[in-house]
Amino acid sequence: MTRCRLRRLIHAALVTLVITTEATAQELSFKMTPAVIQQAIELAADEKVAARFLQSYVLQARTGVGSGPLIGHCSTPFSRVVVAAVAARRAGKALTVADVEPALVVPEFQILVLPQTAAYDSPSVRLENVLITSRATDLADSAIQPLRMASAVKRDYVIFGVPETDGGIVVAFPLNVVVAGKDVHAVFTEVVRAASGLMHCKDCVVPIPVSRIR
Repeated sequence: MTRCRLRRLIHAALVTLVITTEATAQELSFKMTPAVIQQAIELAADEKVAARFLQSYVLQARTGVGSGPLIGHCSTPFSRVVVAAVAARRAGKALTVADVEPALVVPEFQILVLPQTAAYDSPSVRLENVLITSRATDLADSAIQPLRMASAVKRDYVIFGVPETDGGIVVAFPLNVVVAGKDVHAVFTEVVRAASGLMHCKDCVVPIPVSRIR
């Protein structure tokens, strides 16, 4: 075996090891052990750090020319604990691991879709569906359907840490959809308004920001 071939084999093995390690770390971050819950609580102790972290969970549609509509917010078990810890701190309390409700750490990727405004003359816009697709295929028959969709109630807005508004929809998926190369498709009954007419959308697409969320 030549030295050149040996170097290529070693390089390939190292790349495989790095990819496997990153995938394992991503998977383990979703296992909400007491230690991981404590990490989320500690992250929330710093207002600026928590705000920067939670900004990654904002779902803003994108087009080739800029930002589309603000679709809403997503959450994972880790982020839901961060939000709860931030709320407790602002109320002058301290969240502990024992205080964390089971509903916060349920193994789901949840999305709060905010109400939208029609881009053109239409009396109303309704959310038709939310799907997760693979960017590599983007085929309708490979799309992941939600576990459930329901109108948001006051408690949902508290869990997401956003102001309450009428018309929000909460959508839940299994947590294993949070992998690289997946997109959220929020499909509406009408074209929804963005800052510019070039950025309106009916099937509004947002990549899942895997590298920035836990």
